[in-house]
Amino acid sequence: MSIDLDNLRNEYIAIVPIFNEEKKAKKVLNSLLSSYPMLRIYVIDDGSTDKTTEIIKEFKDKNIIKLFNNKNYGKGYSMRLALSEITPDKNRIIFFWDGDDELDVKNIHKLIYHYKNEPNCNILFGSRFLVKNPILRIEEIKLPRI
Repeated sequence: MSIDLDNLRNEYIAIVPIFNEEKKAKKVLNSLLSSYPMLRIYVIDDGSTDKTTEIIKEFKDKNIIKLFNNKNYGKGYSMRLALSEITPDKNRIIFFWDGDDELDVKNIHKLIYHYKNEPNCNILFGSRFLVKNPILRIEEIKLPRI
């Protein structure tokens, strides 16, 4: 039985907003690629003024989609930009990964495991500041109608 990596790439998506991280950009992207070859990665350079843009442009991997802001609009704007490029799909797992390489990529599998194995789970948060349990689970989110 073979694994269809292209199908998996549509299921698991990492969004990596990044700004002025020339010392860490290459490492974080290589870590994601080597640890999770099934990932599709959207990296958004948020108008960096150092060499981050050039470093991102050097990546030739087809699993990295590169987006560039012409100036610094902020992390939230960059995350929304990437989301606007992704076709909605209820079976898709999308997560945000900081470009500062402060998180261990090996923790991604914990997020995926919890999400897939807890039927009432709609959203998960991971944080390096949650020491005892780095995963915060929210079972139900009620949003106001607009």
